[in-house]
Amino acid sequence: FKESVIDGYCIITDPNPAALCPNGKKEMSGLAAAQRPAGDFGHGLGVASAAAGNPNSGGPGGVARDAKIIMVRAEGGDPAIMAALEHLIEMKKTVNIVAVNMSFARTANSSRATVADCDGNPSLLPFKNVFKRVRLAGIMPFASAGNTPSKNDHLATFPACISETVAVGSIDPLNQISPYVTASDKIEIFAPDFPQVLRNGGVFGLLGGTSTAAPVAVGAYAILRQAFPIKSDDEIVRAMALAGKPISDPWLKNKTQIDLGATIKFLDTGELPPTTPSATPAPSATPAPSATPTPSKECLP
Repeated sequence: FKESVIDGYCIITDPNPAALCPNGKKEMSGLAAAQRPAGDFGHGLGVASAAAGNPNSGGPGGVARDAKIIMVRAEGGDPAIMAALEHLIEMKKTVNIVAVNMSFARTANSSRATVADCDGNPSLLPFKNVFKRVRLAGIMPFASAGNTPSKNDHLATFPACISETVAVGSIDPLNQISPYVTASDKIEIFAPDFPQVLRNGGVFGLLGGTSTAAPVAVGAYAILRQAFPIKSDDEIVRAMALAGKPISDPWLKNKTQIDLGATIKFLDTGELPPTTPSATPAPSATPAPSATPTPSKECLP
């Protein structure tokens, strides 16, 4: 992360007197506020690495390797998250923040009537309003879809369930939707859930879950946002979904995984990649045995 982390913010609404920012207070701004708290298991470290980490001999780095990072530490539940988002809106006036990554989730089930309808959940209305202002400020909020497998029509995990956020699901090494991803059409974008990221102790390793799919999508979005400054935020997100590689799934239809090259071409020329559905072969009387294919070792971007 050398020269990548350019600023930080720490906000702690937890009443525990021992929960403090590096300055010994409940709030702190500046680069020193990005310091990781004691006892952190490296989740945020890996997430930031997938989005914009520097490459070195130990690992490939993040998707948007030249992007800059603002590290935010928010502890204390909803009040802390709200305060952090408001702070980013204010920072946008002086720093070109293009996206915020939220690799966390909780069940938003204040009542049975709203468990699957976050937009209609009264307890989440303040968040919905904040996310509207985040988007109006030119910051695209991405959220991990959550690792809660269920066959339903709506996400029940916050913040991905809020319609103003871009919900990101994950695909596994076989290019299929990971089995733990909920079957919700709210998920707009799919990305790999197994990036090689920085872990505790300075070593690199795989980090799975929608927590890592989200920063992969954020890194791709940052590159596209820079490459196509005239395009709107919504146009870029839509292009990421339209130009992606098709995913075959028994529940979710017409979903794609991010293909950065194809998305760049689509935004540049308006041309979508050709779709080549496989035809059903005619049965043969004496089918010849097929050779076992050699596993591909191609690295996914």
